[in-house]
Amino acid sequence: MQSRSFQILAMQNLDRLLLKSMLGMAERHLTVRWVESMSTPSVVFADADTAEGFDALNNVKNRGAVPIALTSRQGSQWKHVLKRPLQARELLTLLNQITLLYPENSYQTPAPPALVSIERATVHAQESELLRKAGNLFDYLVRQGPRGIVETRFAPGKSVIFNHVDGTYLTSIPQAQLLSYALHSLQETAHGVAQATAEWNIAKRVLPERQIEDLAWQVVINHSHGKALPRVGNVPHGLSRLPRLSTQQMTPTQLSMAKMLMRARLDVRALARNCGAAFEEAVNVCNALSACGLLTTPDEVRTPSPLLSQAAMLLTR
Repeated sequence: MQSRSFQILAMQNLDRLLLKSMLGMAERHLTVRWVESMSTPSVVFADADTAEGFDALNNVKNRGAVPIALTSRQGSQWKHVLKRPLQARELLTLLNQITLLYPENSYQTPAPPALVSIERATVHAQESELLRKAGNLFDYLVRQGPRGIVETRFAPGKSVIFNHVDGTYLTSIPQAQLLSYALHSLQETAHGVAQATAEWNIAKRVLPERQIEDLAWQVVINHSHGKALPRVGNVPHGLSRLPRLSTQQMTPTQLSMAKMLMRARLDVRALARNCGAAFEEAVNVCNALSACGLLTTPDEVRTPSPLLSQAAMLLTR
């Protein structure tokens, strides 16, 4: 199935979420697959009733995209309009019409780039941080580094919002289906803090919170296939605590390996040998513990964090 891309600009969070939800519901009736993009969208949705949205729609034409105006007003200067309140049937009809009217990249040749001011250059730099990264759920969960609230999407209407600050995630995808998507193509967007927090709070009203640690354990255990992550390698590891799992219990062998790492620092081969487990199983367990953020290395134990160092200095004064 062919794909086209869309972007949502200058729109209230409730309208944004409703639009995305409708895209998911209408997906099977669309003639092409629609995927959100921050770089070169085929169409751009914006709220024509605000000055910011009006300007965004005017600027869309220079980007070679089709502008779609969301409005509550009667009569509009825009060729493609969605009336409030949003209706899934109208959205479906409009997108299918646009697919027929404008073959990909044929709407309008983009104008040559104009000189930009420092302010516009700053805005462009901020937008570039929102570009979606390709990968899959396994890659996402094993990635290290600080993250806040991140929206990930398999397809329109099939998304997961991760809140790494709270260690939880929200999704309408059933658990079994989500696990089956582990190696499917995944796209992610890190919005600004204010927008990400607002979308999280709205989604939390209707979706149950689940633990990232639990999901990471299940995905990585089942898809590591005995291949060690770079961070796991062949160095001794310890464990900060046992994983907290809610939907899947550890096997006796997995629990035995986790408890052994609580007592001693071992590399993967030593861990497998001491627990009488297969090397591949020990690799899978260490990978999963790493994805849960529980596996520690000697360097992490010897090197105190800057916050702990500051606290120690204050106490000794």
